[in-house]
Amino acid sequence: MSFIDLRGKDIVFPVHDVKYLLHYLIYNSFSEQVAHKLYLEGFPVNGRKFKLFTISDILEKGAVKNGYINFGTSITFNFSSPLDDLVTDFGSRAFKKSMIRINKFDLYLREFSIMNNLTDIGE
Repeated sequence: MSFIDLRGKDIVFPVHDVKYLLHYLIYNSFSEQVAHKLYLEGFPVNGRKFKLFTISDILEKGAVKNGYINFGTSITFNFSSPLDDLVTDFGSRAFKKSMIRINKFDLYLREFSIMNNLTDIGE
């Protein structure tokens, strides 16, 4: 999936906050009900809480300068879950939102694609 800034600005994050800001973007893309359940409860198993989704790092390399990473005009990352409902909620809610504000950026979902049968990749 790929997000862009609505004003066309380069997306620049503090180096040490990239993962936090990416998680913020994810949780703000879910519906409020799903985000609340995932964040506070997760899926409990044997006293541990599992979120049942994972995200990749931002795929753009980015240029580091003075403690900030400039990713250019978009950020792209992979979101994965064994639960179709989580993928559906995430994708549909992110498309419906006019923007998600992170720091001084108003991010908008530009592209979302679903890949099935990941075992087939590279064959």
